[in-house]
Amino acid sequence: MSEQRELRVLIDRAMDHLPEPSRRLLAERYELDLTMAELAQCRDISPATVAVQLQRARARLRTILLESFPDEAASFTPDRRPASEDWHRTRLWCPICGVERLRARLKPHAGDFTLQCPRCAINPATYVYDWRERETGDDGVLKPVRSAPQALDRTLATGPRYLAVERPEQRPRCPHCVGETFPKLVPIWQDRDADDDPTNISIEVWCERCGYLSASATFGGLAVFSEAGRAFWRRHGRILVRTVQRTTFGESDAVAVTLASISTSETLTSVFSADQALRLHVDSIA
Repeated sequence: MSEQRELRVLIDRAMDHLPEPSRRLLAERYELDLTMAELAQCRDISPATVAVQLQRARARLRTILLESFPDEAASFTPDRRPASEDWHRTRLWCPICGVERLRARLKPHAGDFTLQCPRCAINPATYVYDWRERETGDDGVLKPVRSAPQALDRTLATGPRYLAVERPEQRPRCPHCVGETFPKLVPIWQDRDADDDPTNISIEVWCERCGYLSASATFGGLAVFSEAGRAFWRRHGRILVRTVQRTTFGESDAVAVTLASISTSETLTSVFSADQALRLHVDSIA
């Protein structure tokens, strides 16, 4: 999320390490969009000399990025890892805690894509996001993908297996038998009271016809991956789930999830029905 903005910030940080002549040359070429002839004229040198200086400045910037910011630079490099390689760090901040960058396991040809937060994972099988084409029935979605942000955008754009909707009939059909899906709210930890703690509730989506479990989520996850939540995450880049709490909406029992920006005071609150996880209301406060 906010890919161009994060890349711009990273390049600005690396530019600060360049000598002034190189920094000014790159800024005039790529920020002011001056031509080679214009750069040569204002320096009273030939365009060929400018081309050499520009090439050296770019090479120096690339070296600074790789040596001084290895993790950040690697996250903007197309993912060329073999399908057999496992987890790797991404530039995406976890939208749940806002503290760690997400790890990804991306296997485009196998149709598998998973995001996990080292901080939020309560066990090795706890994921922030998990997509498997053999379960969704959307073959080929990941084949052209080269990075985790691309994979996230493409899989979300296909129509996820379950996101909060306003009416029960809007829920997606089972990818196997096209039967109706319905939510089943179950406690994550059996020794805690799920009725009193909405963070302990897993929303599992079952097919009524074949009994297939098509997806599972938490109220926090529903808020993040809803259309409004994704836009909020994309706009701010670094967010967190600030609160998940019981409330009422009209005469209905509900759960309110508030997302907060790390860099600004803006928040986004989504309200869901407590029994079926239907979306009841969304409110943004700057």
